[in-house]
Amino acid sequence: MNVESKLLNIIHQANKKFPHLQVYVQSKALNHPLIYSPKGPTQPFHSASVGKLATAYVVIRLIERQLLSFDSAITRILDAKSLDNLFVFKGVDYRSNMLKSANV
Repeated sequence: MNVESKLLNIIHQANKKFPHLQVYVQSKALNHPLIYSPKGPTQPFHSASVGKLATAYVVIRLIERQLLSFDSAITRILDAKSLDNLFVFKGVDYRSNMLKSANV
């Protein structure tokens, strides 16, 4: 059984428990990217959580290099214009709640 077949077997098993599972794998072991979506290849790929993972990785690296700390105020990182509407959800601005504990 080749690598792609093994991956597809694992994905199909996982899909029984997680019916909305979407997978994208790019590897030197595959001749092409492996893309799986329960609705087929035309379904948009949802990658929102990947952004959170990438952001967390960058923040941790900056902390390791002592360029940030877990206590760094967000206003030290982002300017006022970047903070405008950043914490607005469904028309409600949560900025004061978010920045309250950050000593801003």
